[in-house]
Amino acid sequence: MKVGERFFQVAVSVLIGFLAVYSGCLIWSSVTGSTVGWVDKLQGRIVENCLSVTGSDGRTQGVQSKQEPLSWKEEVWQLACHALNWPIVLTEEEHTASTLPGQEGADMEKEAASALAKQEVQGENTGGTAEGIRPQIEAVTEEETVQAEVDDVDSESSMEAEGQEPVSVEAAAPVAASTGPVLLPVETQVRPEIAALPAIADLDMGQMLDFSYLLERLYVVNAGCSVTPEVLDPKTLLSKNLTITHSQEGYDILIYHTHSQEAFADSVPGDVAHTVVGLGNYLTSLLEEKGYRVLHCTDVFDMENGVLERDHAYDRALPVLEQILAENPSIQVVIDLHRDGVAEQVHLVTDVNGAPTARIMFFNGMCRDDTGERTDVTNPYREDNLAFSLQSALQLEAAYPGMLRVIYLKQSRYNQHLCSRSMLVEIGAQTNSVDEVYRAIPVVAETLEKVLQ
Repeated sequence: MKVGERFFQVAVSVLIGFLAVYSGCLIWSSVTGSTVGWVDKLQGRIVENCLSVTGSDGRTQGVQSKQEPLSWKEEVWQLACHALNWPIVLTEEEHTASTLPGQEGADMEKEAASALAKQEVQGENTGGTAEGIRPQIEAVTEEETVQAEVDDVDSESSMEAEGQEPVSVEAAAPVAASTGPVLLPVETQVRPEIAALPAIADLDMGQMLDFSYLLERLYVVNAGCSVTPEVLDPKTLLSKNLTITHSQEGYDILIYHTHSQEAFADSVPGDVAHTVVGLGNYLTSLLEEKGYRVLHCTDVFDMENGVLERDHAYDRALPVLEQILAENPSIQVVIDLHRDGVAEQVHLVTDVNGAPTARIMFFNGMCRDDTGERTDVTNPYREDNLAFSLQSALQLEAAYPGMLRVIYLKQSRYNQHLCSRSMLVEIGAQTNSVDEVYRAIPVVAETLEKVLQ
């Protein structure tokens, strides 16, 4: 017999003997309730040096090694465990407690909360690439780029049909807003109403005039769109005075719905009150109570020959809107009221006065693709529209922390070129109940009044 073969046989025999002794110790421990000290010590040593994190699904999520050398006995033990699939792992909670003490653990919790805020856009439906259809978007976090999908304001293709796993995210209970002042530099000509806002939870208001910070914390930019500091200049947008004067004879505000057929989880088919048109009626009445004269257009733009057809809804809406504005030159605000479309497991709610309330997303058409300004569509009011959504978002989040989802930017126009105060706002999604979305409407009315008064 060759020396190599003999050595291999001896090594295998030693390993089998070692495992037999260890198995005997385990049996002894289980029978007598006592422990074998060197076994516990050996296990503890290996766990200490190689922390495997096990997730809630039982799968090993990763290994964090302390880079300390193991003895030959420990190495044999580790090999044996791998060979027999014996886990030497910590639970995720134990791992966090062991490796993230003090501030480091707090930082991890903060990062997780930030990721959760943007994770909600994962798994949402997508549309096409034509005017008024949203393709994939990208949400940029501090450490990675997350591919996110938002339902088209025109189209509702199913993510599940594409074989993707939707992510269920429900907003955590909001943190009460602080009563402290916003820490914006005094020398900036920020609109006084914005500068006087209470501090907004999870936002460093001292950095709100920084383009990169503002973009990351409040915006989601479509993958086919581009944004520059010149286009999205915080100082310019926050300094714009968007107040309006009430018309004595004509209308002040126009509300319409490019997608009038959008409904909710428990909507009664055929009941207009259970669609976004019903939300428009409610918003109209609340704004009129505040002294505004409101025209609510309930024309249908997303049906063709009795069939739902949203690919050209914005094109069909354009001549109607142009006529309304031509006949009513006193209109100073135009609101396109929608609800979003998300994966069926996503529930966009937060707590308002103890009741679940649909969350809100603002939307801006940028007329920019990934190479820069588009020439086929333009918007002379883009800067004003951006100021309108940003100031509204800050007012909303200051008064109702957790209510704001994001401000979404896409390369098309969405008929926002018709008015300097054009707003596209999405109230919840198809997974929200009718009650949840109706509870959000007074919040929208209150936010608009703060920006426009």
